[in-house]
Amino acid sequence: MATNEVHILRTRIEHLETLISALGLPTSPWVSPANAATIISTSRTTIMGEIERAEDARICNTPTDLIWGTHYRKNGAHWQVNAVELEKVIFLPPEERPY
Repeated sequence: MATNEVHILRTRIEHLETLISALGLPTSPWVSPANAATIISTSRTTIMGEIERAEDARICNTPTDLIWGTHYRKNGAHWQVNAVELEKVIFLPPEERPY
């Protein structure tokens, strides 16, 4: 890819990120549970319940549906979730969930 094409693509990406931010949407895949609840149309309580179950399983070395670093993480004192990845799991019917 030519240098000029790369520059044009970078400019377009920056413009899209500006538009996304102006609309109040996150530009990072990692958002707070409250923001994720709005994005994927569920409640913060549901998301936090999923995180708590996943953390309990992770601490006990038990398999779980949610994976630390893929679906959720802790940034300092705050939980963050990847809404896109989380949605793929939490809306599966119980019989189709991995664990």
